[in-house]
Formats: sequence, C-alpha cells, structure tokens
Amino acid sequence: MADETLRPASPQTAAIVGSYFPRQCGIAVFSKDLRDAIAAEIGDRQTSVIAVDDNTTGYAYPREVKFQIPQHKPAEYISAADLLNVNQIDCVLLQHEFGIYGGRDGKQVLEFAQTLRMPIITTLHTVLREPSNSQRAIIKELARLSDRIVVMSHIGASLLSEVYGVASEKIAYIPHGIADVPFVNPRTLSEQFGMEGKRVLLTFGLLSPGKGIEVAIRAMPAIVAAHPDVVYIVLGATHPHVLKNDGNAYRNSLERLVDRLKLDHHVMFHNRFVTREELMRYVGVAEIYITPYEGAQQITSGTLAYAVGAGKAVVSTPYRHAEEMLADGRGMLFPFGQSDALARCVNVLLGDDVAELAMRRKAYQYGRPMIWKEVARSYLELASTAVTERNRHARHTLEVRAEATEVAALPDVNIAHLRRLTDDTGILQHAVYAIPNRHHGYCTDDNCRALVCALRYYDLTRDDAALALADKYLSFTHHAFNPGQQRFRNFLSYDRRWLEEIGSEDVHGRTIWALGSAVQLAPNDAILSLSIRLFHDALEKVESFTSPRAWAFSLVGMHAYLTRFAGDSTARRLRETLSNRLMDAFRANSSADWPWCEDSLTYDNAKLPHALILLAKEGAHPEMLAQGLRSLEWLVRLQIDDSGRISLIGNNGWLVRHGSRARFDQQPIEAMAIIEACAEAYRVTGEEVWYDRARSFLDWFTGNNDTGLSLYDYQTGGCRDGLSPDGPNLNEGAESTLAWLIGLLAMLDIMRSHVLPTDELSSESSTRDMSLA
Repeated sequence: MADETLRPASPQTAAIVGSYFPRQCGIAVFSKDLRDAIAAEIGDRQTSVIAVDDNTTGYAYPREVKFQIPQHKPAEYISAADLLNVNQIDCVLLQHEFGIYGGRDGKQVLEFAQTLRMPIITTLHTVLREPSNSQRAIIKELARLSDRIVVMSHIGASLLSEVYGVASEKIAYIPHGIADVPFVNPRTLSEQFGMEGKRVLLTFGLLSPGKGIEVAIRAMPAIVAAHPDVVYIVLGATHPHVLKNDGNAYRNSLERLVDRLKLDHHVMFHNRFVTREELMRYVGVAEIYITPYEGAQQITSGTLAYAVGAGKAVVSTPYRHAEEMLADGRGMLFPFGQSDALARCVNVLLGDDVAELAMRRKAYQYGRPMIWKEVARSYLELASTAVTERNRHARHTLEVRAEATEVAALPDVNIAHLRRLTDDTGILQHAVYAIPNRHHGYCTDDNCRALVCALRYYDLTRDDAALALADKYLSFTHHAFNPGQQRFRNFLSYDRRWLEEIGSEDVHGRTIWALGSAVQLAPNDAILSLSIRLFHDALEKVESFTSPRAWAFSLVGMHAYLTRFAGDSTARRLRETLSNRLMDAFRANSSADWPWCEDSLTYDNAKLPHALILLAKEGAHPEMLAQGLRSLEWLVRLQIDDSGRISLIGNNGWLVRHGSRARFDQQPIEAMAIIEACAEAYRVTGEEVWYDRARSFLDWFTGNNDTGLSLYDYQTGGCRDGLSPDGPNLNEGAESTLAWLIGLLAMLDIMRSHVLPTDELSSESSTRDMSLA
C-alpha cells in the first residue's frame, strides 16, 4: 500500500480573530503577543488581525488589524469571514470567551465560523464546569466547526471531554505564552526601580471584584510585623467594564482598607494599564507574586503564567490553573479567603532564602516551553496539521447538530427597524412600507411594548444603545400619565398634542405591564426609580376597572414587579383581588366547549390565561393554573391544524361564541401573546409541548401561516402589519414589529433552559441544518 502518512503543509498566512490591543483586557494582550510571535515566524505581512470591538467607536489599532467587527452587528461577522475567504487566508486562530462576541452568550461567533472556508484553530480562554444549556451548545458547535480546540491547561482538556463531549483527538494543549526573560535576583534590581532596601510583593492585572486583593491586604499586617521592609504593589487599571458600570468602587474599598490597617507605606496602587515592557520590569523587581483569586474554576491565568515563567516565587489560592502550574514545589497554595494562611506562606518564603530560590528555579525551568516563540511554533505546527487534514477531508457542513440547532435556527434579534421608527419623542405608530409615517403620531400602547422590548433586548445583549431607546419610551410613558385623572392617555399627535384626556382601561393595564417589567429588568437606578414611581401612581385606579384584559395585563405587570419587590403589600393585595375577579369571570362564563371568560375572542387573547398561569408560581392557586392551562390549550388548538400550520383568528370579525371565526386579517400581536403565554406554561410545567407550541407560533412570522409567506422582513428587521388573503400587509408599523421582537426574545429566553429530547435530536437537527444550508 502507498504511504498514507500526512506530511504537514505549513501555513503561509494566518489571521488572529478576537479582542485586540490597545483594548484593555487580558485576551486582547494575548492576541497581540500571539500575533507578533507568529509574525516573527512566517512574516509580518502574512499575519493579520480581525478585531472585535466592544464599543461603537473602536480603538486606535496597529496596522496589522485589517477589519473591525462591532460586537453587536451580526452582518459584520459575515463580512469579516467573507474578507478572509476572499484573501484565501490559510488558517484562522480564533480566540474565544463568551463575552467577546455578540448575541446571547456570544453566539454570533458561530455564524462567523460557519462562513469561514479555511481551517480554524480555536483557543478557549474559558471552559466552564457548569455551563448553561446555551453555553454548552455554543462550545459544542464551535468545536464541531473548528479543526482543533486549544486549551491552556490540562484540566481544561478534561472538562472539554467530560462536560462538552469533545473528542480527545480534537483537543490540543498549548500553554499560555510568556515573555522570554532572564532568571535574575530581584533584589539586585530594586535600586534601579527606586525600591532600595525593599522586598517587593506583586499582583498585576485589570482590577475587578473577585480578584481577592482584599485578602492579600488583610495579610499584610502579619507580614509587615515579621518583615518591615516589605512593599505590596497592586499593578493595573480598573477593568474597563467594571469602571463603566461601577466606577472605581472596588478600588476605593481597597484603598480604604489600606488606610484602616495603617498600611500606607506598605501597599502601593499603580492604577494604569502598562505595556509588556513596563510589566516585565515590575515582575523583575518582585520577589513574590500573589494571586489571591476567589474563584476555584479559573482554568487559565495569564498573569500566573507570566510570573511562573519569570521565575517568581508564587503564592496563590488553589484555583484550577494554579493547582496545575504550582505543583511539585513550583509555588505555594493557601485556602480561598484566608489571609492568615497567606501571611504564613509569604513569611516562610521571605525567611528562607534557600527554599525561595529553589522554588523560583523550578518555576523558571517549567516556564521555558511557554515562551512566545515556542508557543507560536506549536500553533503553527497545529495549523499545519489542520491544513493538511482539510486538504484530504473537507469539512462536512451538513453534519447532525444536536443542541446547536437551538442556537443557530432562529434569526438574530435585529432592532434596526425599531430604531428607524423611533424619534426624540418616542416610537411612531405606523409606517408606509418601512418608512415611518408621521401622520398618525404616537400611542402609549406602542411605547409600552417598546419599553419592554428594549429592556429585554438589553438584558440579552448588554448593548447600551438599547438603554437610550428605553429612556425615550419610559419618558413617553411618564408624559402620558395624566395626574389629574390618575390615568394614562394613549394617542399623541406628531406635533405633540394629546388627543384625549384618558385612554382605555386596557391601555392603563398594558402600561402597568410595561412598568412592572421595567422594574424587574431595570439595569440602572434612573430607570428603576421612575418605573417604581409610575407603577405606584398607576395602581390607584386599577381596582375600579371592569375589563378582563386590563386585569390580565395588570396582573402580569404586578408579577414582574413583585419578582424584585416581593414584600410590597399594596401590589400583593391588588394581585389577589384582580386574580380572583379574573378567575370568577372564567367560572361564570366557561363551558366544556367554550372555556373562556367572555363571549368573544378579540385581541391579545392569550394574555388572560397567561395571567392565571403566572399565579401558579406562588404555589397556592392550583385551580387558576388548571384553568389557565385549559384555556390556553383550547386557544392554541383553535389556531393550529394537524400539520402544525398556524391560522390565527382574524380581526375582521374575530370569533363570537356559537359563531364562525374570521380567517383574516391575522394580527402579529395575537402570535406574540400566545408565544409569551406558552413560554410561561413551559416554565411552570416543564412540559415539552408548550415549548414546541411557542416555537410553532413564532414560526407564523416566518412563513408557517395560511399563505406560506414571511411577515418578518429580514432586510429591514421590521414585521409586516398583518396577514390578509392576498398575503402580508406590506406596511411595517410599531405594533407588528414589536410583536415579532417580543415573541422572538421570549423564545430565546426559554431556549436557555431547554434541551431537546434525545429521540428528537437527529431528525430535528438534520431538518434544520438542511434548511440552513
């Protein structure tokens, strides 16, 4: 037989993808160091970078960055992949951490990887022992799309096999790279560094809660008592995301702790992001390096790798990477959070020069294979194997994917049309095709839906642009409140004149739903405070209402509010009153063939059983749960045929008891209400059928309907205004677009906790993959 041995074909070009310097994060620095090391091997012009931005303005990148991907713009991921394909890059080195990429848990990286035609080497900077279903699905699919998965610790390789089911032959261990520095006596450098007569302890890295710096500071009094010449340097800027959300609160708490312990002359904070050259000078002068991290699951620490590679005596908590790197006498471990134990370890080393030197030598020798030159060669060797294998066996794009179909089968959440319809006042009601129509002005109903949508979208993506939208919609809602009547107005002309003194009871109830949801989801004090105030103002009139839909919307809003403020007695009392009224209406009007509280089905019907099902979460309303599920089941069966096709009750006549149903005009708001109600039924019961029904009604938007045509406009991100016998109404107004977005977000929310039944995996994923292809 001919020799079948694979002879690796060395890649001539490579691209690094991920966050990149000067962005301030550890992975950005890693990507820069890896790129420079690979460029030293294959050439500067042959090694390019695709950088993922976490802000709207990007960064002042060096010349090797050829393309920037705004984190939350799905189309740009495809453009970047197309650019790499067109330039026939030999291999992509993809850096992965869930927070780098857009979408829930960074799922947009999957479409990017799917579009690439060259081999992919993916480096995992995080491997979770207990991932969510979504996180597990993303890693499994990313592993399928990648030719090799690189981990930087052996425990990471074990977790990939045991938790994610990745084949061992696809996993490669390559250590975190380090600078190549000589083994030196730190005391000889202290004078050059302005630390004459001092023995330096060091912790470096971006500062954030969870780093355990306070543990090290509390150890300092005992260390200083034994060794008065000790100085502890905490080097590094506050993490940008922490600074953005919480300011310098953590750093300030550490500085107050230093003052309280009277350690001003023994603890120094250097609050800046340092270059690698400056960092290595700090590392050189340090005698002992401390990593007091709080989390046991950390499988990679670049700062630990740098300290070990520089031959430092390291004292650390026993997180995963530290246990591995500091074994066999290469460092000392102390229990999490125990400052006394840390002090004992440091004092032992400072008091025994021979033991400290032996530890430092072991660490330095262990780090020799970790220098960037060797790491780059390991990546290129792995890439060579992948290129050769790909030349022999092309990647199959139609392989069966199990959990991954959960991630890839739905369109991305696109709020472009939401932005298009929104101006400084709020969201406009209508559009002519996809162009905002100013003639009809605004309504509170749509601004309330938009407020819920924007906050749910922010909860999914952490995209600050959604908060700016939420502020506008909440401001509109605030303006809509008529304090003299204690009611909300609904219609506002384009020239900002209210067209009524009070809106309907249903408008008021829908506003309570939106405000309760805003309280539940509020990401900042401004939104929270105004939402609470308006919510309480709105409650005053609710008890006098007679509309079942107003009751139902209010109940759903009160439930959301009480998830955050469970002890509010007013909201609890009103919830009990309205729920009993709604249940009484069902009892009085229901029959075996008409389990409904009214004699007609009109709009937002599913919100009524939705409200009853929610009350089951309190555990004391079994009759309400049974009625809610029964009514929802009936409502679903009226609008879905045996083949699974959805045919909503139209608003051109609705459905009256003992009458015939209207086939058209079918409204998106009905599908949204059923999706939300089925999602809640799935959360409460855990029954798979409710998950499937939610998905079926979501698919109504994309063609599972009487015409087979999509109401969702993939080009604009809008949704067409209903379904008539001739097809979709081509206008894309606020109500329909928000119905699609809220329905999609509700579906994505239950997908986080959903796992497909084993016997459905193969058939469902094969079908969906074929449609994607």
